[in-house]
Amino acid sequence: MAHDHPFSSADPAVVLDLIHSAGGRAFHPPGDKNFTSIPASLLLHENTVPILTIRDPRLAVTSAYRVLIDMGLPHGSGRPNFIISTSLQWQRLLYDFFTSHGITPLVVDADDLMTSPRYARALCEKLDMDPKQAYLSWPAATEEEKSALHPMFLASQRNLLESEGPNSGRAAKNIDFEKVEQEWEDEFGEDLAMVKEMIALAMPHYEWFQAKRFRAEQNDSGQ
Repeated sequence: MAHDHPFSSADPAVVLDLIHSAGGRAFHPPGDKNFTSIPASLLLHENTVPILTIRDPRLAVTSAYRVLIDMGLPHGSGRPNFIISTSLQWQRLLYDFFTSHGITPLVVDADDLMTSPRYARALCEKLDMDPKQAYLSWPAATEEEKSALHPMFLASQRNLLESEGPNSGRAAKNIDFEKVEQEWEDEFGEDLAMVKEMIALAMPHYEWFQAKRFRAEQNDSGQ
């Protein structure tokens, strides 16, 4: 099993093209070509099951901003880096790459995982994994354990490390965005326009993926 953020292995030329496209230039997707530094022989290895995770951009983008700030990188680490780290274009490119080679990725929405133990078990069954082995609760990391971690890793994983299981209260379906968005101006200040721009850029891709996401009812034996 391998896990990665798609942009971290992307071809620099594709990265630059994406950055420029956010400024109004045309984006030239690589089509069915492998845009990553990961060998196609690994990506397309027999029995490979790609899983693409998505989250409502109103949560994903704002979370990315906070993490970058916690890492000591001011203002979302600058517009170019913020574009790279919040775009769902990477998942779209991966989806197109795999489907062009006859492989349909599993699209998993964070909301489903956070609000439904049944969904987590159904996903395990879909992957031929024992659903009884699914971790639905865990001990929160101790202060000693957290102090031993690299500061940047801690900043990016703090909510997970301090949790004791999926928190349904953090799911988009359970958040009053009208209220939350009123608080953004105080939180993001002069960067609010950039945050809203990245949300607007990501939302069409998120909605596109929503229609393709894995649902528990798709798995006949998912309980």
